[in-house]
Amino acid sequence: MTTPPGPVEVHVTGPGFSIDGSFTITDTSPSAQPAPPAAPPPGPPAPVPAAPPVLCGSTVNPRAYGLPGTPAGWLAAAQRWDSYAGRAIAVTCQKRYERATPARPSPVYGALPGAHYLISVKPGWAGASAPPAWSDAEGARLAAFIAALRDMGVSFDMTPWQEGNLKGSPFGSPAVFIPWFRLAAEVIRAAGVRCVYDPGGSDPDTALSFYPGDGWTDAVTVDYYTGAYYGRRRVRLGQFAPLAWSRADGRKVPFGVAEYGDNISGARPDPAFGEYAAHIAGFLGAALARGDPVYGAICFGYDGPSGAIPGKGAYNTLNSPDDHKVAGIRAICDALPAGGAAP
Repeated sequence: MTTPPGPVEVHVTGPGFSIDGSFTITDTSPSAQPAPPAAPPPGPPAPVPAAPPVLCGSTVNPRAYGLPGTPAGWLAAAQRWDSYAGRAIAVTCQKRYERATPARPSPVYGALPGAHYLISVKPGWAGASAPPAWSDAEGARLAAFIAALRDMGVSFDMTPWQEGNLKGSPFGSPAVFIPWFRLAAEVIRAAGVRCVYDPGGSDPDTALSFYPGDGWTDAVTVDYYTGAYYGRRRVRLGQFAPLAWSRADGRKVPFGVAEYGDNISGARPDPAFGEYAAHIAGFLGAALARGDPVYGAICFGYDGPSGAIPGKGAYNTLNSPDDHKVAGIRAICDALPAGGAAP
């Protein structure tokens, strides 16, 4: 006979003794044991390093000064450029380009301690005559790259390749660019990283037609050079800003300039750079005064041999504090709260 678990009253008498009491029968079979306490939920993901509220930077490749492409070379180039500009901006913010999502980040991401990067990632199939559809492998590779950057403690935003709207980009049409951007954006934003739409600034019409949509963009920047400002179309920043400040979803996101520089005059003195720089400084400064969110401005401080103007050299490299671009660069920096003190 099996007695079920529970309290039991006992009354036993016999020759010369008597037992009265109670006890509890407990089922000790494995199936009757209480479940072990649930494992604590996983902790929150590692925090994404916060970007400065407004960025001010300059992209400088060490080859501009004949330096090696090592972390030490990148740091020395940034420090040298800043010494000519009179502003500590190349050491605090740069734009970097990954022409195919690498298996792991380059060590140069650790060259500038505390710096913030805007990283432009290009699909691995770039250059193929017929771009393949997005693959899970491509998404996994991008996610792994992001995770590795975060493990390094790098502060960064990402754009699924800059200037996708211009001729010569690997996309060619909105029908190719927009789906790829959106799928990449899902991976980027799932990791808690800001996803930036960064069209080329010489063509406002295609910047609009290539726009991937409000639901996939956390900021809008434009690569905007003197060639756009003085060119046939006389392009102005106000032609792009509605993508950030007049969105259909009613949300305003930061707007800024991810590349600026002189692609007309080269090394020769040209006071017109000052007018162009004043437009950038005035436009972004007025936006800050109104309370519109501003991403910032990043000078493109280097052009290698392939980007040099014949007879004028690498047109965006600073080689002295007397370079004709210095005053304009300082004006843009001074319009931004993160404009950098003297190095």
